Amino acid sequence: MWDNPAALNRASDLLAAAAGLIVLYSVIRFAMVQPLFALREIRVAGSTAHVTLEQVEAIAQRDIHGTFFTLDLARVRSSFEKLPWVRKVDIRRSWPDRIDVDIVEHQPLARWGNVGLVNQQGEVFEAAYDANLPVFVGPAGTSREVAIQYERLRGEFAAIGREPV
Repeated sequence: MWDNPAALNRASDLLAAAAGLIVLYSVIRFAMVQPLFALREIRVAGSTAHVTLEQVEAIAQRDIHGTFFTLDLARVRSSFEKLPWVRKVDIRRSWPDRIDVDIVEHQPLARWGNVGLVNQQGEVFEAAYDANLPVFVGPAGTSREVAIQYERLRGEFAAIGREPV
């Protein structure tokens, strides 16, 4: 190999390309963590009747770390989904220094025994709620079917001006 100029040229080209890629990666990685790309704003959208500003601020201080490029969106989404009234969260980066948090809250349909509440999709969740709601009771895992039947009965009772309790 040492006496083959073509092989040596290919080897040196390969080493130069590898070194160039390493330098490029290092420069990009260095730039990503610079304060120039720090997050400066969190915009919360959606109807948030039960999620408070204090809860959002607590999550922001505890779980939102990094820059526009290094923020762990899955971790932030998971933090918001742990709030009692949050059903679904969509988080997006918005150039240059903002993340958009779209919150969908549970809409309570009834109480599920003494365990918690049932939302309109038939999902059981735990949250404090003072309003008078009907109480559903059933085996574990049947809350969706009970909610569907309740909605069907509600439609039928509406025809005679009544509501199931």
